[in-house]
Amino acid sequence: MSAIMAIDQGTTSSRSVVFEGSFKAFGVGQQEFTHYFLRSGWVEHDPEDIGRTTLETARPALSSAGISARDVAALGITNQRETTIVWDRATGQTLGDAIVWQDRRTAEACTSLKAAGLEPLISERTGLVLDPYFSGIKIAWILDSIDGARTRAEAGQLAFGTVDSFLLWRLTGGGGFTRPTVLLQTPRWSVWGRVGEAGQRAARWPRIGAIPSKGGTSHPR
Repeated sequence: MSAIMAIDQGTTSSRSVVFEGSFKAFGVGQQEFTHYFLRSGWVEHDPEDIGRTTLETARPALSSAGISARDVAALGITNQRETTIVWDRATGQTLGDAIVWQDRRTAEACTSLKAAGLEPLISERTGLVLDPYFSGIKIAWILDSIDGARTRAEAGQLAFGTVDSFLLWRLTGGGGFTRPTVLLQTPRWSVWGRVGEAGQRAARWPRIGAIPSKGGTSHPR
């Protein structure tokens, strides 16, 4: 029997749902995890909690459906989007906690970039407004705030991902990829001159996977 599994890795919980061929759900697992509010405006998750609860919801979903992982023909992930994680490419160990999409610690950096007149350039290059919500400025904070992180990134030792690519990396043993629609929301500042000074420069990116369709491809706590 072939089935499809959907992983919904949200801001407050992880959920896994198994669908049969007619897309009727017949196996579900859900588990909440902890938020960390270190100071006003800061919101973090432990990436290990994200990975653990994903697996711990997938297993009961399969069990309640009466199938095994071998019966899953395809898996899709929806996630909390701009939550940002950086990890070691060789070991998979994360650099501190994930900075959650709600986090506002980079508001001052965004204000400085606006004052420097860089917002029009950023919007032109990315199609995005300059705001702490987006992951590019979060990456810059991680690389500048965790000792040795920027040096390791420039040496090609680190990978960056939103939650979907982090989970794919973990689930595939380092073969993670992301689809273009997710990457388009991440300001790739490293290739854009002056803006790169505030961005992630040489932090490595997950491989972009082609999505087949009829129309083509789609801190320390």
